[in-house]
Amino acid sequence: MKRIVISLLSVGLLFSSCEKDFGEINKNPNQPEEYLTSALFGNASFGFMYNLRKNANSASLMRTWMQYTSETTYTKESRYQYKEGAGNNLWKQIYKRAEVANKIIKLNTDPETKGQAAVFGSNLGQICAARTMMAYFFSILTETFGDAPYYSYGSRGNKKFQALQLEDYITPEYADQKDIYLDILKELGEVSKDLSTLNENDEVFSQGDFIFGSIGKLKRFTNSLRLRIANHVKDVKDTELKAAAMAVINHYVSGNESELLKEGENVDLLFENNYDYCAPIYNDFFIDQRMDYVPSNTFVKFLIGTNKHALDRGLSFGVDPRVQKYFAPVGTGKQEALKGEYNEPTTIDTTKYKGMPYGMAEGTTESQFGGGTKISLFSSTILQAEYREVLMDYSEVCFILSEIRGWNNYWYKAGVKASMDKWNVDATKATNFINSLPAATAETVMTQKYVALYMNPNEGWTEYRRTGYPKFLIKVGERVKTNFLLDEDGSATDINNNSYKFESMYDGNTGVPERVNYPLEYKGLNQANYNKARAKTNGDSMMHKLIFAENRPQ
Repeated sequence: MKRIVISLLSVGLLFSSCEKDFGEINKNPNQPEEYLTSALFGNASFGFMYNLRKNANSASLMRTWMQYTSETTYTKESRYQYKEGAGNNLWKQIYKRAEVANKIIKLNTDPETKGQAAVFGSNLGQICAARTMMAYFFSILTETFGDAPYYSYGSRGNKKFQALQLEDYITPEYADQKDIYLDILKELGEVSKDLSTLNENDEVFSQGDFIFGSIGKLKRFTNSLRLRIANHVKDVKDTELKAAAMAVINHYVSGNESELLKEGENVDLLFENNYDYCAPIYNDFFIDQRMDYVPSNTFVKFLIGTNKHALDRGLSFGVDPRVQKYFAPVGTGKQEALKGEYNEPTTIDTTKYKGMPYGMAEGTTESQFGGGTKISLFSSTILQAEYREVLMDYSEVCFILSEIRGWNNYWYKAGVKASMDKWNVDATKATNFINSLPAATAETVMTQKYVALYMNPNEGWTEYRRTGYPKFLIKVGERVKTNFLLDEDGSATDINNNSYKFESMYDGNTGVPERVNYPLEYKGLNQANYNKARAKTNGDSMMHKLIFAENRPQ
């Protein structure tokens, strides 16, 4: 209930009768002069993570494109023809939440309000939290779209960065990706230094902080996020950006890991068991009563050790015990799965796990789906209203350390263990699996990182575009075997009646999309700058590689 009260307060305080989407036209006499900065932070964090992971955004796009999930009825997104509104919503949500973060900074820096704001935590701590979250928001923005209007507190005088300043820039320019990444690295570095002056055990906010809690955890996330982004861009063609990234990476090549997220530490957001503040997947499955996406056969087969593409590449990890934590056994109904009314036997029966075939044509799916009875649904943990949506976790840090230290075997195994621990995998099963892992290589490490990023699909998508791993995803033009014979409706395009051809619905697309198209909703509001950005992306092509993917290994 506390979150409901806080969030409602924040909505009322921030978005009262005077709309601010296009600047403050008139001062609203009914708007309170005092702001609950903690409420603003809580609402922005919740709103962003909910919208990022809901059906219309990463659930239908990134999670589907990475073949973690398959669509069950409306399959256009899995074949790369997504709804125009998906890009619109994600774009809007990022700027909406960035504006709230900027508001928190202003309230903690303005001499007239900083005293009031300090009631909810130190001014500097609040500023740092807002700057870090703004960097996180904009990192998602640029890795999704590319060039975009950008802003940061540390570079507020930079004329390249015109977002969130409607009093000066009604039609902001799209900042270059290189400049955005350079600034994010700088911004997070400055925040980390500022946080070093504060007591690590102090609270960031006295209430409303559902992510960090302490200054120490905020600092470790800030450093970890900075390392993630540096790792994203360390192989770019641009020498200036590459040098900035390597400066961060070199700091951690042989030590200093204590500055990063520590063992057992995850940065996530806990949702609530209620109608209004439940987790995105719970909302999709139980509030909206939709099952548009379910576990993909590509991913399920890999975890049970039967994915042919992986086996053909010599990727033999055996049966992954996380299969019991990620999925419910075949035939477990939605309500049964939610309540955890199924067993996790010591010996894993791989026949109990089936995913939905990926990227089937619409009208051909029911023979494989059977209303959810023929495939595995999500596990009880994932279906909970109180599920924790992750921003970053310790396992990701371990995999990054393995990569920057030359595919280090210790950190590779530590990453897998951290993932197992996070999902509460039986200790004996986890140990046996880890002890049997093949040696660390680019492919084995990045493949296991892909598995660990299952519920962080945005990062999984970025890593795929950067590295090309995993290599076992279904490709455009490939014939794919079904679990069951196709019915009459599906057999028209399949003479064998037990396979189908995976085809893209996007002209010129030969693989996983490289980016999301710019939102047309804002085209008319900023036509000239939209056209410039469009020209730099081959006409706003979905297949235009972003800066971190330009040197992707073939």
